[in-house]
Amino acid sequence: MSFDSFLERVDARPFLPFEVALLNGRRIKIDQLESIRFFPNRKGSKLVFVCPPETDDSTFFAPESISAVRLQPPTGLEGWGSPLAENR
Repeated sequence: MSFDSFLERVDARPFLPFEVALLNGRRIKIDQLESIRFFPNRKGSKLVFVCPPETDDSTFFAPESISAVRLQPPTGLEGWGSPLAENR
């Protein structure tokens, strides 16, 4: 999965919550666009920082560590959404 695919989810309008799977097996839920920051900047991003506004729980990852991106299902609709798109 390329960083460009991640950016497509970030840029989608309306924004829809999604999950990022990393190569190390971690999964990061991104519920709000405002929780994402790029360092040093979006174009030359070396790190992506995710910090949901309502919590103190934050994490970061390198763009090249993304293995898949998946839309989050709406509340109460189990099994909804596209399957994880595996890195090839």
